[in-house]
Amino acid sequence: MPLNYSSMYGYDSGLLITVKRLFGSYENALAEIGIDYETVRKDSSVASAMGLAFEKIGIEILQRCGFSIREDNYLHIGDTYIMPDAVSEDGQTFYDFKLSYRTLFQSETIYKYSPFCKKLVVIYLRGRPDNTAVPKNVRMLSIYEILDAYDLREEYQDVLQTIINKANKPIETV
Repeated sequence: MPLNYSSMYGYDSGLLITVKRLFGSYENALAEIGIDYETVRKDSSVASAMGLAFEKIGIEILQRCGFSIREDNYLHIGDTYIMPDAVSEDGQTFYDFKLSYRTLFQSETIYKYSPFCKKLVVIYLRGRPDNTAVPKNVRMLSIYEILDAYDLREEYQDVLQTIINKANKPIETV
């Protein structure tokens, strides 16, 4: 598992709270055990690029499976501007793609989108979700569930694994 802050937060946010209390910062804790934080820091532009790559592949998969969706949705609802990754043709379902189900809880996706749609479907690449922690109109769905339902896993496995591998590498090896 990568030691960068985002990965550690997703793994155990309580541990990071304790580390910050004891050492003042995560960076200080790593320095205490002889690890230079810069060697494990994930380049946010790489993580962002891999998130966008997954979004693009995810939208392709949904369209190929017959989902009627629109991309590039910049919506103005009242005084609010939102941009879900994809929206159903009827505008009732929003789709958001996440590299890991845990990143949903590090973002404001649920609070930003769920009030404006009947259903928010969060499609994730890694991990196993806990659906008990989300509102009733939010559904967590692994991309692999979709691929298996349409017998497409083998076709997309390599590209998805490449995204996972790049997202997991420390900055100097990407």
